[in-house]
Amino acid sequence: MKDSRRWAKLGLAAVYMTTFVFCAVRLRSGLERAPIYAVSVYKRVDWWVLSARCTQHTGTFLTVCGKNGELYPIENISPLDDRGHTLLANIVALMKPTPFDKTAVVRINFWINACGILILSLYLWFAGLPLAAIITVYCGSLFEIPGPIPLADAMTSFPGEYCLSLVPAVWLIHVSRRNISRLALASGTVFGFAALAASFMLREALGFVGIGTCAAAI
Repeated sequence: MKDSRRWAKLGLAAVYMTTFVFCAVRLRSGLERAPIYAVSVYKRVDWWVLSARCTQHTGTFLTVCGKNGELYPIENISPLDDRGHTLLANIVALMKPTPFDKTAVVRINFWINACGILILSLYLWFAGLPLAAIITVYCGSLFEIPGPIPLADAMTSFPGEYCLSLVPAVWLIHVSRRNISRLALASGTVFGFAALAASFMLREALGFVGIGTCAAAI
């Protein structure tokens, strides 16, 4: 009986690792095709690009460069937008040797989806829900990378942000049912609520979904 359970666990682990490979293949394909998706619906994407190019010239974050070299806070130009995408664009722009463009925004969106899916699945796995973890990676990779709306706009990354918002709820349910070490409790809590904070930064409304889910879990 013990041997059969051990082999079953090893089989599930092998399948789980295979879904990671599948996710990596889907992500690589999406990143390669990113230029064909480099269009946007909303003006905010243009502000992200302008801020990122300003970062490349000045090294400043969350700013836009004026015609004469002035620096303006991004809030002066786009006051109602969430700042997560702008900040990620700024960080990526520092590492790009070429001018930042909408193709880079598309790739950021794909990375957000992939990271959100994988992080949520890892928490499900450690919470003792291996089948849920496997389904999350497989279905998330299949349907959300590049996703039904592959654009440079924020809506493309909504699935990944939603996954991030659910992480602390999964963790709270896990710790309420099992006795774990203090180190595991602290690290899982820190990373779980960091995922929620990232969701808030990227899309505040989805962050509140995570808060509501946590409240229901408690």
